[in-house]
Amino acid sequence: MYYGLRTVTNMVQKVCGHRKGEYRMSEFEKPTVEMIRAGLKLTQSQMAEKLGISVKMYRARELGKSEFDAGNITTILKLSGLKFDQVRFKP
Repeated sequence: MYYGLRTVTNMVQKVCGHRKGEYRMSEFEKPTVEMIRAGLKLTQSQMAEKLGISVKMYRARELGKSEFDAGNITTILKLSGLKFDQVRFKP
């Protein structure tokens, strides 16, 4: 099931509350990178291009076979408008 970015953001805000640190999301409540990409209506190749990596490398990272580096994480967070602790980088 895929959610739009606005829906994911609303879910995160609803779960987190409005004050910083009010509620810590458990891992299963956080959107994955795949959910964020789908919410942005980007293909894997478009997301890979935005991150400056090959499609093959992006697929491996999205599937959890490889880890996202700091630059990729920063870009994903900027695109999504979410904070680091609001995203699950492993599927």
